[in-house]
Amino acid sequence: MRYGDMPEASEGMSGSGKVRIMHALIKLGDGALMASDWPEGRDRPQSSVSISHVSDSREAAKAIFERLMDGAEEVMMPFDDTFWADGFGMLRDRFGTAWMINGPSKM
Repeated sequence: MRYGDMPEASEGMSGSGKVRIMHALIKLGDGALMASDWPEGRDRPQSSVSISHVSDSREAAKAIFERLMDGAEEVMMPFDDTFWADGFGMLRDRFGTAWMINGPSKM
């Protein structure tokens, strides 16, 4: 659903604001990730939000991290082993979304 689909969309919302995503649902196995674009005219979106993903293997986690690095704005923590997980890395992707990618837990 886009912001332009709201009944109030005709009241002062620009064309670019109307095409932004207001509600999206991505099914991931038995789970789901819900997301939306930040409303037009607001401060920097997602400045204090991260998406955390845990993979079943270190290799899978590292592959996801490397794909997200393509055009990334910032790598806050390169992917490496940690005391809590068999691989972990943090970055902000090319869309400004912060990610925490984990391998399997060591605990």
